[in-house]
Amino acid sequence: MFATMVKLLQTFRKSKWFPILVACLGAFYYLFQGFHYVYEGKPILDEGLYVYKGWLYLSGQYTPYQPNGPYLNHAPFAFLIPGLIQTWLGPGLLSARMFMLFLGVRMLLGMWLVSRRFGGDWGGG
Repeated sequence: MFATMVKLLQTFRKSKWFPILVACLGAFYYLFQGFHYVYEGKPILDEGLYVYKGWLYLSGQYTPYQPNGPYLNHAPFAFLIPGLIQTWLGPGLLSARMFMLFLGVRMLLGMWLVSRRFGGDWGGG
């Protein structure tokens, strides 16, 4: 029984599709965790403020460094990027989190391609 399992694992290990399958399973797990965070994660203060301040700046209600405007504790670009997403997809924390998940999946795909290039088939899996 154990010997057949070892032979089966060695066969899978030599297969060209098995590392891709392992990488896809990891990506699906990442997506599952990401969607769980998007819909069930509790909002934190900074997350909502970055999005809200960016939306205020890009909607024209305030300008960065305006007197009596929202306090900028970072460079204005840190608020304008989430605000741009709000103007494209609509205001709300859900659209910002979905964009975060989209960027995370793109980053995961890029890391998989680079690690596969430098590490071979199992470098990306």
